[in-house]
Amino acid sequence: MLVGNQAITPDNQFFLYCHTATVLCRVTKIEQKIDKFTGKLVENNPHLINGGEAAIVTVKPLAPVCMEVYNEFPALGRFLMVTNNTVFGVGVTRTVEKV
Repeated sequence: MLVGNQAITPDNQFFLYCHTATVLCRVTKIEQKIDKFTGKLVENNPHLINGGEAAIVTVKPLAPVCMEVYNEFPALGRFLMVTNNTVFGVGVTRTVEKV
């Protein structure tokens, strides 16, 4: 969920803070915009996500990072999205692609 006035579009870069890790990431795809109260689908493949909205996005770290799926390890599956020393998003990890 975005907490602020900043919008997210594909190719946005930000720092992702997950447990003790800090890594630069890039949004590769905005999959779905979802209702933040019910979790139901609002829009598929939106062009951007505005502040106060919730979405499912695909993020690619620009350096190796260890993350866990929230449903398996809740303490290690939460993250913050930070840019310009301002938290603009929070979320949980739904899936992890191992490389």
